[in-house]
Amino acid sequence: MKWITLRRIVQFGLLLLFLAPVMGFTLVLGTLISASVLGIVLADPLAGLEILSASKSIYLPLVIAVILMIAFSAILGRVYCGWVCPINTTLELVDKHRPANSKTFSRSIKYKILIIVLLLSLLTSLPVYELINPAGILIRNIFFGFGPEFSIVMGIVAFELFISKRGWCRYFCPQGATYSLIGRFSPVRVRLSDVECKECHNCEQKCPMGIPVSDFLAKGKEISDKECTRCGECIDACKAKALYIGWGRKY
Repeated sequence: MKWITLRRIVQFGLLLLFLAPVMGFTLVLGTLISASVLGIVLADPLAGLEILSASKSIYLPLVIAVILMIAFSAILGRVYCGWVCPINTTLELVDKHRPANSKTFSRSIKYKILIIVLLLSLLTSLPVYELINPAGILIRNIFFGFGPEFSIVMGIVAFELFISKRGWCRYFCPQGATYSLIGRFSPVRVRLSDVECKECHNCEQKCPMGIPVSDFLAKGKEISDKECTRCGECIDACKAKALYIGWGRKY
C-alpha cells in the first residue's frame, strides 16, 4: 500500500471519528483543540499554551493533556500536519489544479507568528489563534454549516492555488511551527536503506514542504529537517524503493 493511500484512510477516518458521536459512537469525543481518545484526553500544544497564557493559571488536566500530545509528537515528529490537519488534506486535494510556479517566503515567519500569538494571548486573556484557526473553522463548517468565517479557509486555498505551494503550511502556520519545534529531534524519520539510490531526485520534487531531500540523504542517510511531516510522498516517488520511514537502520 502506498503512503498516500494510507494517509487518506487516516485523514478521512479521523474526520468520521469526530463525527461519530452524532451517531452514538464515542471512541473519540471533542475537537482538534482537545479530544478524548478511548478515554485518554489529548490537547493541541499551541491551543493549550494559548489557554494557559490567557488564563494566567495552571489547570493540571490541561497540562497533562498537552504533555501527552507533546510526547507523541516528540517521538513521531510533525505528523499532525501530514496526517491529521484538515487544511493540509484540503490543500492536497486541490494540488493538481495549481500551476507549477510557486513563490517562496522565509520559513522563520511562522515562528515569529507563533511568538506573537502567545504574547497576544497573554496580553488579551484570549486564545487568539483559536478564534481564527483555519483547521477548526473548516471542521466546524463541515459539521454545522458554512458561514462567513469560511472565507479564511478559502483565502488559504486561493493562496495555495495562485501564489505558493503549501505556503500556509511552510511559512505562516503557527500550529505547524509548534509541531516542528516539538518534533525537531524525533527518532522516526525518512531514511535511506541499503538499496542503491539512483539520484533521480524524484523524492525532492514530490516533497510538499520543499525540503532538499537529496542533500539530507547524501549527508546523513536520513531527513533531519524539522519541517518534515512524515507524509511519505518521497517514499512513494522513489522508483528504486530506497527510502522508508523508520526508527533505525533497514537492511
